[in-house]
Amino acid sequence: QYHLGVCLLSQQTRGSQAQPSCAPGNHIGIHIHSLFSYLHLGYGIILGEQRKNGNSHLMLEKEQRLKPRKKPVQARSTFTVDAIFEGCIQVLLAEGPERLTTTKVAECAGVSVGTLYQYFSDKYSLMAGVLEQHVQAISRRVDHACDISKGEPLERAVGNLVTAFFAAKMERPDVSKALYSVSAELEGNALVMRYAQQSQTRIVELLQSIPDLKLKDPLTSSFLLTTMLIGPTQALLTMDAPASYVDTVCKEAVSMTVAYLRVQP
Repeated sequence: QYHLGVCLLSQQTRGSQAQPSCAPGNHIGIHIHSLFSYLHLGYGIILGEQRKNGNSHLMLEKEQRLKPRKKPVQARSTFTVDAIFEGCIQVLLAEGPERLTTTKVAECAGVSVGTLYQYFSDKYSLMAGVLEQHVQAISRRVDHACDISKGEPLERAVGNLVTAFFAAKMERPDVSKALYSVSAELEGNALVMRYAQQSQTRIVELLQSIPDLKLKDPLTSSFLLTTMLIGPTQALLTMDAPASYVDTVCKEAVSMTVAYLRVQP
């Protein structure tokens, strides 16, 4: 049994006021602070320092405040919440999180402020909902790629995984860029961490299932694999890269990842 503590720090650079067609001038790296435990009966990923300090109850209270008041059940309410989320993204892109208000979002979404408040208590609860939807969508794409690739040869399995990650991040570049600033505004580490841990589990299982790959330390390999993909995708988003160049970088990322895994003992 061993433990691997990981702390990824982000930097925030604030630029001039953003225009509606671009990100709001903030480049926020998504952070992960977690403790992985690899056990002889399998492996489990558990929270470390965040729950050990005396402020854990404050973190829980904050998480509760950011939860939506209710979730849509019927198709009509789902359509309404989707419109509110899209309105939130457009206001974030145009003005950033500091100037975002529920009134502006409701106007952009074509709904009343009262309707918005049926689902979200304030702007922070709303932004948290948009962030969770985005992170959850990425996690689902990665998890699906892992599930359908188990037992496949190395190049095919890694190709499916890397392609899924790039596709999830680049499908809506405007959303990904808008939510950089939201993650920092909400201190969204815990949310991102929860889904990152879930996907990390699937990736380890995938690596262990590849017949032509025998890794001594699959947990560390999966950690390096995922973190190696974050930098290129964030850079592509920042530079508003065309789709053709995104495809080129994705293919190179597959080759790089396969080469890295092949040389592992």
